[in-house]
Amino acid sequence: MRWRVLLLRSPCMGHLIPFAELSRRLVADHGLAATLLFAAATSPPSTPVGVRAMHAVIFSVPRIREVVRSLAAAAPLAALVVDMIGTPARRVAAELGVPSYVFFTSPWMTLSLFLRLPKLDATRSEEHRDATEPICLPGYALIHAHEPPRSMLADRSSESYTGLLAMAKEVRVVDGILVNTFRDLEPALGDGLEGLEVPIHPVGPLVLTRLVAVDRDHECLRWLDQQPRRSVVYVSFGSGGTLTWQKTAELALGLEFSHRRFIWVVKKPHQDTSSGLLLKKKRLQWITCLRVSLRGQVG
Repeated sequence: MRWRVLLLRSPCMGHLIPFAELSRRLVADHGLAATLLFAAATSPPSTPVGVRAMHAVIFSVPRIREVVRSLAAAAPLAALVVDMIGTPARRVAAELGVPSYVFFTSPWMTLSLFLRLPKLDATRSEEHRDATEPICLPGYALIHAHEPPRSMLADRSSESYTGLLAMAKEVRVVDGILVNTFRDLEPALGDGLEGLEVPIHPVGPLVLTRLVAVDRDHECLRWLDQQPRRSVVYVSFGSGGTLTWQKTAELALGLEFSHRRFIWVVKKPHQDTSSGLLLKKKRLQWITCLRVSLRGQVG
């Protein structure tokens, strides 16, 4: 009888694929059984995204308790794995004496900032967006007041921010944190967090690598296949990454002046201001972007 890992994913953008891949790896590489649960958002659409996700997990705890007890009766449970918003569900694991882990689907840099939030909150009197002193993370460039995630820049009296702060405190009492990164990408992993007793485990990169049969004859792929090996720069900031018009223009100029072949996945800048930037675009499905990144011509 195989030990089973129960994984709970909140309704946050960008969490589905890493959780699905982690589940698959636990089964394929470690001989475990895995059950992946989804917390459904039931709050009104007008509710801030982060708050909706937190409510989804909190309201799902009774059902999660039922599922955990049912699974535990059929096979031994090895662990409960949640995302950073799913920490309220860890008390279910505690009731059964099962270890609980947080799977942080973003890189270590973001997690390092997240773990520092309680200290920043205690030492700052102003809103984080108004801070004059930058945040220093070992191994990374200084983070200035306008650069942290939006949830951190919300009013400190808002439900979004207070929920984020509560998660940053609670994540320190789990049995371990899994991070979607690897040391060759982030050598500073684990540095600069004195007093953090939670083990940090790099488990990445966990991205979708199994391709489905779509977009095989896309114009972009036909062009890419004609280029020399490792001659094309591929630029993408993921499903949630957007730049201002100014930064988009700067990146465009940098790519042009590099005199390198490139494929750039461009999203509409989040600042709707006028710009002299003109881009010639081709529409790509995201699965096509994956095929691009796996081509030998990219490097």
